[in-house]
Amino acid sequence: PDPAVAAAAAAALGAAPRDASVGPLAKALNRTEQNVRYASIRALGRVATPAAREALGSAADSHPDAATRRRARAELRKLAHAGSR
Repeated sequence: PDPAVAAAAAAALGAAPRDASVGPLAKALNRTEQNVRYASIRALGRVATPAAREALGSAADSHPDAATRRRARAELRKLAHAGSR
């Protein structure tokens, strides 16, 4: 799909935190369009389930794009900070 549509879809999936959202969001991390990957990272952070955290951790550790790895690490840090409150 169109990158703008894909980014909007990722945002919508993050609005309803459920494990069912994690698979499509994790798959979207492999898209070539940066805005789609970033929207997926933000959405996974909103989902915040253990499966979402695992997908973020995988992207943070091994995504081929360095900026995407940094964004995933930043999202994980936000989750860790929110969990320590």
